[in-house]
Amino acid sequence: MPFDQSIPQPLTPVAVNAHAPTASGVYGLSNSREWVYIGETDNIRGTLLSHLQELDTSIVKRHPTGFAFELCDQPSRPARQDRLVREYEPICNRHLSWCAVVSESEPRTSANRVSVRSMKMQFSFIGFSQVTGFRVFAFEGTAADRTRTEYKVKADLALVRRYGIQIQDLPLLCRGLLERNGDLNQQCTMTFTEEEMRLHARTCAEARNAAIHKRKSARKPTTGQIGSGWRAPQQW
Repeated sequence: MPFDQSIPQPLTPVAVNAHAPTASGVYGLSNSREWVYIGETDNIRGTLLSHLQELDTSIVKRHPTGFAFELCDQPSRPARQDRLVREYEPICNRHLSWCAVVSESEPRTSANRVSVRSMKMQFSFIGFSQVTGFRVFAFEGTAADRTRTEYKVKADLALVRRYGIQIQDLPLLCRGLLERNGDLNQQCTMTFTEEEMRLHARTCAEARNAAIHKRKSARKPTTGQIGSGWRAPQQW
């Protein structure tokens, strides 16, 4: 059975805020050619807005332009997500399944078990707290076997201000840190370090400079002979 909402909404901040609820459910991302990803979350709107802020993930590289969703209580979400994945076959979910199949043919070391688990882990932002100059963001991680673990990422607010990072961007950046980390079984509390803030600030600056350069290159060059192309030749 397909999504209750058969026609995707535009994947823009305005449309997400207008149509997506802050409630439990499943959601799908698509472009004009294919379904990109189907996930489940405690907060549909919050997760969609987080996807919009992602910079370099397999989902972003597929350029999703639309979203659909369906309200669903937490116990029913995993089974509903699996049914929708089988029906729509989204490309990013297929990639994760392929990674798991490949791992079955490899020696079962603790290293590759952690790697596959972290690739299939999904994180939902569940809140934050303030602790003496740090903001601590809490996430619930759902593994491939549906076990759930709480993770926390703390960020030094003085460093956040130094590198010009917007407070509203921190949940997404901290979630990205969890997704990139390969030792989630060993570490439930992490720090968004100064080096990672510096890298993010540099990446944003490079993106801004590239956009400015692109706009300048697109401008039509002017010449010193304006109008010469339409002047009629003089008669002598």
